[in-house]
Amino acid sequence: MKEKEEREVLDVARRLLRAYAEKDLEAFRETFDEDASGFWTKPYRADGREEILASMAESFKSIEVSHWSLRQPRVQIHGDVAVVSFHWSESGRFGDQHYDITGKATEVYVKTKKGWKTIHYHYSVNPGVESHV
Repeated sequence: MKEKEEREVLDVARRLLRAYAEKDLEAFRETFDEDASGFWTKPYRADGREEILASMAESFKSIEVSHWSLRQPRVQIHGDVAVVSFHWSESGRFGDQHYDITGKATEVYVKTKKGWKTIHYHYSVNPGVESHV
């Protein structure tokens, strides 16, 4: 049972990254809980699914992801809450500049009647890697 749940959560994490690479706002809407929050490129926390979606829509105007990967994923399940941590890499274009970045991520999920939903995320770029996103 636990292995099945771990696979389910990891599938949602991968779906979230695919949605980012494919600029699929509807997949983001389906994946995030209404009260989700997170840290990524802005200097402040994004609060709520709608703010997260607005931030993603703004990013999608200038970014083209050509490759992404998720490495060394770890899923920890505690009741109806799961934590996923992993290393990631991404390359593409930001405006007219090519970029290659790597980093670390932590995502927190809650099990709902509609499946696992993202309630929090924190992505950070590795030190020494210049981020254009």
